[in-house]
Amino acid sequence: MTKVTLRSFSDWEEWYGKLRSRCPDDLWPKIDPDQPDQQPRQLPVEPEYAQYHTGATTFAELTATERVHFENAFKQYQFRWQQYKEEQKVVRELKQYIRDTVAYSKQVTLNETMTISEWMGILYTSVRPTPEQMAQIATTKYRESLGFTTRNVTAWFDKWEEAMAVAQKYELFGTHKGMWIKDIYSIWRERFPFVAENLYTEYSAGNTPNLTYTDVSRLFRTKLDMEVELKRTAKPRTSMRGSAFYTADSDEPTFMGEGVQETQKKAPKRQRGKTTTGSGPNKRKTKVTINTNPCAACNNSQHTMQDCWAVTGAPEGQYVSRARKKEVEERRMDDPEFDKLVQEVLRLKVDNSVDAD
Repeated sequence: MTKVTLRSFSDWEEWYGKLRSRCPDDLWPKIDPDQPDQQPRQLPVEPEYAQYHTGATTFAELTATERVHFENAFKQYQFRWQQYKEEQKVVRELKQYIRDTVAYSKQVTLNETMTISEWMGILYTSVRPTPEQMAQIATTKYRESLGFTTRNVTAWFDKWEEAMAVAQKYELFGTHKGMWIKDIYSIWRERFPFVAENLYTEYSAGNTPNLTYTDVSRLFRTKLDMEVELKRTAKPRTSMRGSAFYTADSDEPTFMGEGVQETQKKAPKRQRGKTTTGSGPNKRKTKVTINTNPCAACNNSQHTMQDCWAVTGAPEGQYVSRARKKEVEERRMDDPEFDKLVQEVLRLKVDNSVDAD
C-alpha cells in the first residue's frame, strides 16, 4: 500500500481513506469526528469486596450469596478488560500510523496524553478541506484523468474511474447528469467508434443514458477484452472492421493520451503458403493452426488449444478425464466467445484432416 503524507487539504481525501481502511469497523465510529456521540472504551473498574459487604477486605469475609455476586462482577470486569486491552492495541497502532503519515507541522498540537478521538478532531478542523476546496480537487483530478498519457487503455480507465468517484461524491457536475459523456466521446470515438457513438447519439438527442460512470467504463472494458481475446486466439483472416484501438507489437492495446491520433500500421500482405507437391487442384494446402499458448481451454502451457484433448478428443488408446471434458462443455454453454473458438478449432481439425488426405 502506497504511503500518503498528510501535508495539506489536497492530501486529505486519500489519507483519510487509507486511515479508514486500517481501522476496524467497530472502532471507527468511536474515533470518527462525524460521530462525536461515540467514544472508545474506557478503562474498566475492578470490583471491590466492600461493594458487596461493608468493610470486607478479603473474599473470605463475604457470605455465600455475596461471593456469587462478586464472582459474576469479576468475570464481567475481566471480559471488559480484555475488550479494552484489544481496542487499545489497535488505537496505539493507529496513533503511530498518524505520527508516521502526518507532516510535522500538522501534528505539533497532537499531544500524547490526548485520546485518538481528540487527535482526529484536531486534524478534522485544521486540515480537512472545505466543500469549495474539494470541488477544486475533484476538478483537477478529473482534468488530469482526461489528459492521462499511457500506453495502457486499462490504466487510463482506472485513473478516470478514480477521478469520477471523487467528482460524483462532491457533485462536480451538479444536475448536469451525463455531461462527462461528451469528454468520453471526444477522446475515445476513434478507438471505440461504436461504443462512443451510441453513447453520444443518445446524449446529443437529449436522452441522457441512464448509466453510471462505472457502467460506461464497463462497456469500454468489455469491448477491449473481446478484441484482445480475438486478436490472441482467432485465425488472422482479414483485418477486423471497426477495430477500436491501436496495438503495438504486443497484445496490449495502447492509448497515447487525450486528443492524440495515431495511424494504424498496415498489416503486411499475407503470402500464399508454399506447396510441397502437385500443382493446381492437386497441390497440397498449407496446414492452418490456431496458436493459443497457453491453451485457452485448460490453461496448459505445454500445448495449444488445437492439441487439447479436452477439446478435440483423445487419440486412440489415450484417455482424457470426464471432469476436464465436462468443464470445457460447461464453459462453452456459458461463454459464447469461447464456444466460437472451440468450433473454429474443430473445424480446422476437420479441414486439416481432409487436406492431409
